[in-house]
Amino acid sequence: MKSSASGSGFSTGGPGVCMQLKGHEARDGVGLGKALKIARASSAVLGKPVSFPPTPPVVDRYQTPYVIDPLEVPIETKLNLLLAADAILRKGKKVKLSEAFMGSYRTEKSFASTEGSWIEQVIVECGAGMTATAIEGDEIQVRSYPNSFRGILPPRVRVCGSLDASGSCRACG
Repeated sequence: MKSSASGSGFSTGGPGVCMQLKGHEARDGVGLGKALKIARASSAVLGKPVSFPPTPPVVDRYQTPYVIDPLEVPIETKLNLLLAADAILRKGKKVKLSEAFMGSYRTEKSFASTEGSWIEQVIVECGAGMTATAIEGDEIQVRSYPNSFRGILPPRVRVCGSLDASGSCRACG
């Protein structure tokens, strides 16, 4: 956003109420007023004028490609997958604590400029992991997959419910 003052400002906000912005429908209206106030205030403390070279406007949309939308997978499927992973962890006689976890996220972002650019992004992420804590006497060992401390699988791994006995996904590799 370019403010009406002699400088520039920037505004942003999250999804919310629809509004019209340069002929495009924006999904932000709730935080926009506050963001515009901040942008105008920021432009008031401008030191040297900033000049950007002219660029043609960009109108584009990106969405994470996926085969299965992790947010549409039934909760029962997700719970069964987590319970299967937990059962594998608990096969170890010394494993006293086990944890299987999963997260799915959809983030929507929009960018608009006064020069006519309008870029939308829909980012879909999901991942899962597991941790086993083995205890014997006064010794404690913690092992986790895929990474330490609640590591999450890379986005290429899909929540499909086909975990095999080794903990690998048969369908995804």
